[in-house]
Amino acid sequence: MQLTRLVGEDIYDQVSIDPYENQSFNANLGLDWDMTKRQRIGFSSRYFDWSSDNIITNTTDINFADAEAKDLRLITKNTKEETWKMRTFNPYYRFEIDTTGHKIDFDMNFVSITNGGGNSLKSEELNIGARFPGQRYLQPGATDIITTQLDYVYPFSKTFKMKIGAKYSDAKLDNDLQASTENELGDWINNPLQSNHFLFDETIKAAYVKIGFNKNKWSGTAGLRYEESQSKGYSITLDTTLIRDIAKVFPSASINRNITDELGATFAYSYRVDRPNYSSLNPFVYYLDPFTSERGNPALTPAFTHSMKFNLNYEKQPFFNVEYKITNDAMVEVTEQDDATGETFLTNVNLESFKNLNISLFFPLEFIPGIEGYGGFIANYGKYDSKYLNQDFFRSKWDYTAFLQAEFKLPGKINGEVSGWYNSGGQEGIVNASWLYGVDVGFSRKFLKEKAKISIGVENLFARYLQAEIRYANMHLDLYNRWDGPVVNMQFTYKFGNQYIKSKSGRRSSAADELNRAQKN
Repeated sequence: MQLTRLVGEDIYDQVSIDPYENQSFNANLGLDWDMTKRQRIGFSSRYFDWSSDNIITNTTDINFADAEAKDLRLITKNTKEETWKMRTFNPYYRFEIDTTGHKIDFDMNFVSITNGGGNSLKSEELNIGARFPGQRYLQPGATDIITTQLDYVYPFSKTFKMKIGAKYSDAKLDNDLQASTENELGDWINNPLQSNHFLFDETIKAAYVKIGFNKNKWSGTAGLRYEESQSKGYSITLDTTLIRDIAKVFPSASINRNITDELGATFAYSYRVDRPNYSSLNPFVYYLDPFTSERGNPALTPAFTHSMKFNLNYEKQPFFNVEYKITNDAMVEVTEQDDATGETFLTNVNLESFKNLNISLFFPLEFIPGIEGYGGFIANYGKYDSKYLNQDFFRSKWDYTAFLQAEFKLPGKINGEVSGWYNSGGQEGIVNASWLYGVDVGFSRKFLKEKAKISIGVENLFARYLQAEIRYANMHLDLYNRWDGPVVNMQFTYKFGNQYIKSKSGRRSSAADELNRAQKN
């Protein structure tokens, strides 16, 4: 990654090389027991262990506008060690009361996540020998989540069906950021200005009712969902508490019309809440170098979105969509800069209003002999209207995306695949991105009676990487980020057992939303 920015009239030119490496282990265990023809109990469980250990090398050249000031050249070695472990246990019960779809589902989930490690920075200034003290950040943390959900489905007739349900979740986070600074003797001294032991507790109670109908060529739904949440963030270090309570009703509705046997049209409306990831609420500080960091924001609030969508579908698959969304308190990733110290940092904030129009068209490639796959085109318009850094932030832009994925047969029973995409560049918060594209290729072949498969692929065989700029408030920043490419992947799979056993119906865990918010970024 290369970052060039102006601090006043001084130029900060920063280049970071991050040879990212990680190791992971994943294990799943589940059991289903049909107690009777209509009652089933069971559980699923998962253990996931992830770790990373790498050194990021950063070079910062500071060119001062003052001709009498000596320019600086700073080399920083950022040694980063991280661990992230997740354990889940999800018992459930299903009672199919009769054969009409009348049923009860009860689900619980217990989640435990622990993370550890941290990073330490050692910097050396090469031009004048200026001293930059070493910095160390240890960030142990724990997340415990309990959820339970009860759903009841009652079909009044073949035409009308009612669903009612309730959900309860409780999430507790304990994050202890321990910041230290290296003194001249090489000892680590606690830095109370950056350390922060933060506790977060969030309880969500929800209930919903949904009516569905299906008659002749018409079908649709109408629903109401009530959510009540209480969240409390407490900094032990600062002895400060932030409490946020929410109680709202979220309506939704949809109507569908079958135009022909294959073609249908749907219009839908929904009002929903999107809550921040737990990691975004943690007031952590992660330094890439002495002048660049990433920070959490415990004051981040949920976003509320009105969404209206129309689509045309062919054989139940949408191929043309138009969606318009109005989001209040949109959660956006931004940068801020301190001209006095030369530091800049990345964080998440709420912007008052974001409006988005999205138009998409998808099409199959089967009309080309010997080719399977699909393509598409997306036009997207985003408009921001907010106050940010004591200024009016009015930005809007259209961006366009085109993509294509084609599969074909080669001699020797080899399957080939080519995919590519192009984006014209868009406005993401205060970041204005330029155009970029990527092309991937892959080949695979099955053998041993179709049970074994070997695949080889090349990601980013051709690509133009991210180039973006920020021109806002006191920030004048140019960014270039080159990710790995070309990357060669090889995979071998083998399917054991009977390949024709019918799989059981899927379930959505009651903790699905909470797990998405807890996932490692």
